[in-house]
Amino acid sequence: MIYVRQDRTVSLTNCELRIFDLCTGEDRLLYAYAYKGAHPQWSTTGWIVFEAAVGHLWKIRPSGQGLIQLTSGTDQFAVWSPDGSKIIFRRSGYNTMLCDSNGVILDTLTELLEANNWSWDVSDKLTTATNNSATGYGVGYFDFNANDYVSVKALDLTNHNCFLLRSTKWFNQNTQIVYSFICGIEATDVSTRQTTTIKQGGDNVSYGRISVAPDEQKIAVERIDIAPYDTIGTSYFESYEYNIYLMNKDGSDLRKIKFPE
Repeated sequence: MIYVRQDRTVSLTNCELRIFDLCTGEDRLLYAYAYKGAHPQWSTTGWIVFEAAVGHLWKIRPSGQGLIQLTSGTDQFAVWSPDGSKIIFRRSGYNTMLCDSNGVILDTLTELLEANNWSWDVSDKLTTATNNSATGYGVGYFDFNANDYVSVKALDLTNHNCFLLRSTKWFNQNTQIVYSFICGIEATDVSTRQTTTIKQGGDNVSYGRISVAPDEQKIAVERIDIAPYDTIGTSYFESYEYNIYLMNKDGSDLRKIKFPE
C-alpha cells in the first residue's frame, strides 16, 4: 500500500510518501517532500506517480530508486492509463491535461473541465466526479472513443454537503462505479443506474479517498473521525483523527490498518 503521512511535529506542509506491506508490516520511506494532499498511484509498469510539495508531478520506483520529475506546473490528481503509457492530471486547478509516461504533454481535454477524483481502469473509459456546468454535478465517466462524458448519477447539492465526492473507481468488473463522499461509500450501476450503499457515514464520521484491490474483494478507505473536545460559550473546538481502514467489498469487516508509529 502506498500512502502519504504527515508528521506535524516535523512539518506543516511536507509529507512523507511511504510504502507499507500489509502482510509483513514492513514500512519504508520513498520520498520525504510529498504534497500533503498528494494522490499517489501505482501503474501496471511499476512506477508510482505522486505530487511533490512544490506542486509538480514526479514518478518513482517502489524500491525508492529512479526518482524523475515529470512536470513543472501546479499539477495534481494524476492517474495512469491502464497500460501505464499515459497520465491524466489537473493543472492549475481546472485544466485537464494528458501526458506520456515521461511527462511530455499530449493533449488538453477541454471536455473534462473541472473534473477530478478519477480512475482509469478501463482502456477507453475514465471514471470521474464533475461539476462542469455543461453536465451538472455528479459521477460518471469520460468515453475516449466517443469523446464524450456520460453522466451516471447526479448528486443533490443540498444534502448536507454530502455531495463532496472524494474518489471514484470502476467496480464489479467495470459494471459499476464505486465512489466515496463525506457521508459514505456507494456504488452505482452504469446500465441500470441503481445505487447500492456500501458504507454509511454519520455526523462525526466522513470518508475520503478509496482504493479497490485488484481482485475487487477488498476496499481501502481513508476515514476521518471528528470529536468535539472543548467548548467556549456557544463555540466548540473539534479534534480530527485520520486513519486508513480496510473492508470487504460489501462494507463488512471494517478494520483499521495499524501503521508503525
